[in-house]
Amino acid sequence: IRDVYKRQEYDQYDRPDRLEELGDRFEEADELLGAELEDLIETDEVDRGFM
Repeated sequence: IRDVYKRQEYDQYDRPDRLEELGDRFEEADELLGAELEDLIETDEVDRGFM
């Protein structure tokens, strides 16, 4: 519990590797979900409704 109150190490010029990996995973998931949405719109012949 004491670790919670320690000073955070912060480098304003470089992101930690774990954060970089998380960002990459988010981009991949966003692309995949976008492609699945496009497929759904095409196959169900529905419109986005907000274009």
